[in-house]
Amino acid sequence: MSGNFVALDPAVADLIGAGNARRDEARQPVADRQRKQRERERTKARERNRVMLDLPLRITERLTALGELHRVPVSQVAGLLLAEGLARLEGGEIDIEAAKRASNSPKYDWNLEYQ
Repeated sequence: MSGNFVALDPAVADLIGAGNARRDEARQPVADRQRKQRERERTKARERNRVMLDLPLRITERLTALGELHRVPVSQVAGLLLAEGLARLEGGEIDIEAAKRASNSPKYDWNLEYQ
């Protein structure tokens, strides 16, 4: 009879796994459940501050090197540089129009060329 089993659909397996996880969590002490709930809330709050950027490798390498040099998180290096760049842009020191190049994308009219 061992050869007659049919593989579960991945969606069904996920649902079963989620149900088992909820059942296992419900069996834990209240303090543990509350701690896990707080962790989930903190994770969700952090996700609101996240953004995914497509950056050239040379820039991510430079950001990483700066983070290591100054012993700070790379995201904070990027945040500082973005804040400074935005201030310069708003102050008229940076001209986005000069960096625009026509895009082949159906979603965007322009790409920005930078070094």
